[in-house]
Amino acid sequence: MMKAAMRGLIISMEKGVRPLYMPSHPLLRAGLAALAWAFVEGLKPEKLAQLLRDLPDNHPLTQQILLYIVRVHKITESEFKQGVGEAKPHLVEALTMSLAQEWMDRGEAKGLQKGIQQGIQQGIQQGIQQGMQQGIEQGFLKGEANTLLRLIERKFGAQAKAHHEKQVEQASEAELEQWLDRILTAENVGQVFGDDSSRQ
Repeated sequence: MMKAAMRGLIISMEKGVRPLYMPSHPLLRAGLAALAWAFVEGLKPEKLAQLLRDLPDNHPLTQQILLYIVRVHKITESEFKQGVGEAKPHLVEALTMSLAQEWMDRGEAKGLQKGIQQGIQQGIQQGIQQGMQQGIEQGFLKGEANTLLRLIERKFGAQAKAHHEKQVEQASEAELEQWLDRILTAENVGQVFGDDSSRQ
């Protein structure tokens, strides 16, 4: 209901027709117009100028209405200056400076958001790279362990493989490489693992 009334107000304002329910007091009219424009996507500079014509130059609410417009419409500084320049060219610098903090805060928020997004993206990329690297390393170790167990079984039998399977699966890369080298010349499974007393 409220949205429909505001749209009716906007259509009337765009056509230059004053609706019957539009107040005659300029400040109230400007405030209602600012609220009405909140329902419109993007406030063009010429519409801002139309709204500003009703605002008194030095009234305390003028600043609040302008701040509201800048926040709601995300209007840029150049669009703001253009709109003010059409309605109140003598106040362009003063009104722009009064809203400078809002634009600075908006820029900081955008910069912070961009930094957070870049940090998240970088973290994801690093996580993916580390995960891939770990996966490759684990796959390599698993392959070496499987190769060693296969050779133990072929050379010394299934019982020797079963006996040393857990030890092989928990071994480091260096241990696996050493055991793979030893199996080539080992006469028993104990020699593979550096234990001459084990005769399997």
